[in-house]
Amino acid sequence: MSYGDDLYTDRSKLRADVMEIAGGRCEHPIKGTTTTRKCGMPALELAHIESIGMGGRASADRVNNVLAACRRHARSTDDLSSMEWESVPPPHDQKALAEWIREVRMMEGWAV
Repeated sequence: MSYGDDLYTDRSKLRADVMEIAGGRCEHPIKGTTTTRKCGMPALELAHIESIGMGGRASADRVNNVLAACRRHARSTDDLSSMEWESVPPPHDQKALAEWIREVRMMEGWAV
């Protein structure tokens, strides 16, 4: 199934699709000693990369703009000054996070 940039009008469907892609685990990047990997904690929430609550668009409900997140990382995506952003590939912004998530999902075999 292809997800990509399709706009979702049903948030429960968006949640189900993102949680399926993530395997129910947090997708936020964690910087390791040699590579960046996913957090992997149980995902309890969805987090918009371009947040709709922080002035983003309502059209942000797309798989490529949402990641499954544990509670801690769901909060850190709303704060670009957070230390958690150091684990996002440079330039440490929403665009870089979106690209990293997309690349990881593609490597795992998802058509995003």
